Amino acid sequence: MKQFSRKKKINIYFKTLYVTLTLFSPFCVVIISQLTLKDLDCRPDIYPYIANLYIEEKYRNNGFAKLLLDEAIKTARENNLTHLYLYTSHIGLYEKYGWTFVDFVETYLNPHIQRLYRYDLL
Repeated sequence: MKQFSRKKKINIYFKTLYVTLTLFSPFCVVIISQLTLKDLDCRPDIYPYIANLYIEEKYRNNGFAKLLLDEAIKTARENNLTHLYLYTSHIGLYEKYGWTFVDFVETYLNPHIQRLYRYDLL
């Protein structure tokens, strides 16, 4: 059974978007994903982002990533967004959920070069 705890502050006109999605389940206490308008200083032209999607390793392969992605996509559609971005070092996970690889981007993470993905909401 899934439960979501949401924190929202959305104002697209002024480029403000703070959404935190937290998933609670019998298997895992907390998983967090955020929608944010700015995440990469080197690419201010691409936004909004799904940021900080993390699932502890022992709880992976249970469909939790898909639940969080689906909830983030639903929230984005409710707010008339047309697309979402995310960056990651993972290969294969997001492609299977319909995300398209766009480019490699330099980030503050390690490794510094990450894969940039886009999801079209239209």
